Amino acid sequence: MGNENSFTRPTICSLVPGGTEILCELGLAENIVGISDLCSHIDGMADVPIVSSSKVVTEGYSSAEVEAKMQQIKMNNEPLYAIDESWFNKNLPEIIITQDNCKICEIDVEYVNNVIRKIDYLPQVVTVNPTSISDVYGTISDIGYVTGKKYESQTLITSLKKRVESIIAKTQTYELKKIISIEGVNPLVLGGNWIPEMYRIAGGNYGLLANSAPAERIDVRDLLLFDPDFIIVDLCSSDFDRQISEINWLFQQKDFGRITASKNKDIYILNHEYFSSPGLKIFDGIEIIYRILHPEDSSVTFPQDSGFHMIRQWSGRSEYSMYQQLV
Repeated sequence: MGNENSFTRPTICSLVPGGTEILCELGLAENIVGISDLCSHIDGMADVPIVSSSKVVTEGYSSAEVEAKMQQIKMNNEPLYAIDESWFNKNLPEIIITQDNCKICEIDVEYVNNVIRKIDYLPQVVTVNPTSISDVYGTISDIGYVTGKKYESQTLITSLKKRVESIIAKTQTYELKKIISIEGVNPLVLGGNWIPEMYRIAGGNYGLLANSAPAERIDVRDLLLFDPDFIIVDLCSSDFDRQISEINWLFQQKDFGRITASKNKDIYILNHEYFSSPGLKIFDGIEIIYRILHPEDSSVTFPQDSGFHMIRQWSGRSEYSMYQQLV
């Protein structure tokens, strides 16, 4: 019995928001003893120690300034994240959830392994590396396996698959609408990995990137050629005030106002948490996009989470007063 308890109640450090969401849904919130700064918004995590954080502060800085800071850190051959090695040395969590998708957005497995080697202990490291919705199911299964929550993880996967299948069934009779997700401006970055598949499941024509393709820097000319009906702005690691400030750059670009989404005032700002990390919120994200594309279908609702917000452009300008707060 003692061995069973030690297996089912391990101490966990989760450095990936998506991983933290999954752990909480599996009933393991109390097992989480350390998180990254990007996990602190998740319910129940406010008092958990933050043991890794980005060196690139975004709030209060323009995208150009953030890009310059990031490039300077990379030129100095420094990691973009800081990790509290003394905390790891003292707490020695049994399981560490990290990622290997992006060396910019979140702390990566290589850096975590370097810290572990310094401390000289052997935790179980679970690397979250999805590029598709199917991979996210695999991540849930992997986390369930190492935490002794195999049954709960499979039940969760079944529930999520039903939600996706329901949306797919609804979209079969609709005409596809051209749509893109912008996760960075100046430079302009198109959301990749699992994001193109999310938008296609929701009934969108995400024509600029294939499923599972990495995020890609594009030119405004690419937007003009694709001419999306809808533009979703969910700038990575940015709150609403910063997103509203930064989107102004788009409206300053030559001919941006000619794009169908701009002419029809179908530019939306959404919480990036529903798209930027491959966890449970991306399934809410699929439903959000479906509802935006098909507002007439009230059977699919927006998240009831008090932290969810959505703003739609209803003017040709991007000042906060020129936006309609929808949710």
